Amino acid sequence: MSISATNRISSFIQFDPQETFEREYFISHTSLKRFRAGAIAAILLVFVWFTIPAWIWWMNTGHGGPESEQAVASVVLVVSLIPTAGLFLYFLLRKPRVSYGYATLTNKRIIYYEYNAHPAVNYHFVKSLYLSDITAAQFKVERTFFRKSFLMALYTEFKALAVGGKSWQGILKIFSKSQHLEPGPDALEFVQAMSGQIAHRQFEPLWSSHTA
Repeated sequence: MSISATNRISSFIQFDPQETFEREYFISHTSLKRFRAGAIAAILLVFVWFTIPAWIWWMNTGHGGPESEQAVASVVLVVSLIPTAGLFLYFLLRKPRVSYGYATLTNKRIIYYEYNAHPAVNYHFVKSLYLSDITAAQFKVERTFFRKSFLMALYTEFKALAVGGKSWQGILKIFSKSQHLEPGPDALEFVQAMSGQIAHRQFEPLWSSHTA
């Protein structure tokens, strides 16, 4: 585990004197959708507003019109593409507002937090459960031709810590919510590790190496 990850959580989570950091898992992130339905609609609107009239004029002058007028129409047509190209490059090159979800394991708790490094939406969303209270873990991934979803959850007797989301697939992805979560690279390993701890406690009631 990198030291930077430890420093990141310690900047907004205070551990008690008997609590120590053990490991951090990268378990979720928002999907990278640069061209959602709104962005595509904006690009098409600019294209229709600026380029279509210039293209119609260019077509009309190209059939028997004066050469000077044809030249001007050609220049106007090229210039009319600049706003559309500029808007396309904006959506292509802008920094995505991606949230990253981490599960931090200590000797007492599991702490889930979402962190976004984008300066416009920098925030931390935090939930936690005590390890000694966790009784079950679940990890589910479903895919159909049009939809996909995943659920990752830890359960206690009275509450749950659940992470997941649903989204369209293929071209329909442009209609997905911008904050749709995807499973991260450590998601399956995290659930397997937690399931192992739960099973160990169930078969060894006096096991206490990861409890207060």
